Amino acid sequence: MQLVLYNRAKKVRKWLTFDKLGISLPTEASCCTVIEDYFIASLQAAGSLALAEEAIVVDNFSKSYGSRKVVDQLQFTVHKGEIFALLGPNGAGKTTAVETLEGYRTPDQGSVRVLGLDPIREAQALKPHIGVMLQQDGLYPGLTAREVLRLFAGYYRQPQNIDELLERLGLTAAARTRCRRLSGGQKRRLALALALVGKPTLLFLDEPTAAMDPQARLATWEIIRDVKQRGTTVLLTTHLMDEAERLADRVAIIDHGRLLALDTPAQLTGVNNASIVRFVAPPGLDCTKLALTGRPFPAPDRSRGTRIRWQHKHSTRKLLAARQPPPAARF
Repeated sequence: MQLVLYNRAKKVRKWLTFDKLGISLPTEASCCTVIEDYFIASLQAAGSLALAEEAIVVDNFSKSYGSRKVVDQLQFTVHKGEIFALLGPNGAGKTTAVETLEGYRTPDQGSVRVLGLDPIREAQALKPHIGVMLQQDGLYPGLTAREVLRLFAGYYRQPQNIDELLERLGLTAAARTRCRRLSGGQKRRLALALALVGKPTLLFLDEPTAAMDPQARLATWEIIRDVKQRGTTVLLTTHLMDEAERLADRVAIIDHGRLLALDTPAQLTGVNNASIVRFVAPPGLDCTKLALTGRPFPAPDRSRGTRIRWQHKHSTRKLLAARQPPPAARF
């Protein structure tokens, strides 16, 4: 069955099939009732999105592949307007958790809500409001960077300016290069541009700086901070402690699919309780020998030399080990 829409101003008729709307139409159902129910459901989903108090709510979420449990009773909340990092080693379950929030996987147990919506059942209402940067770029190899960006911009009502976005991501020189010829870092930057082109309310970034050189990595960090300043909520995954520390408002550490700790970077790394010694040393001071001596620091001389900031920080490996529960408690 078809619904005929007539635009009096343009004197144009448009035939819209129920298959395109995703509606299963019973044989005896009236056209008006079906269309009314469809648009009421759409309005209800939009209302849930607007009224959601938290950007993401993960409640007792578990996921298994066969006999292997990759996410085990994960539970956390992401506040609107913050940068939230999932930190953990490779294989910790970060990508599975993010793909479930994006609507690509279904929880085996528990529930997830994104902007107040179910990512599976209410995907049509949710997707225009999220941007996704996957761990695997999935770019069209035969298209140029500009062509791919124009293609994705066409999916949104008010996309960002393509040329401005290419310049912002440092891809202007590579705009006419086909994706298969882009370097690994360029592909990651183009994937970030695709996630940003729709002006998302919520941005998912899965290992956003992987394969980037140090300069591109720092530039990407600045872009993520700028996105947050504009009111966008950001959830990123990383196995780099310094990336989580510099970007995130809060960090959730997960390993073997379980949540080990959730707090601000300062609390997790112990920076608030660290011993910080600042002094001015004469030129030529051997900092390596100084670190090995363990003796008291020399008195500061403010008349000459270089300022040094001495601070202890935990490595990701040590932090994970310290947060691990006793063996008996993990079963």
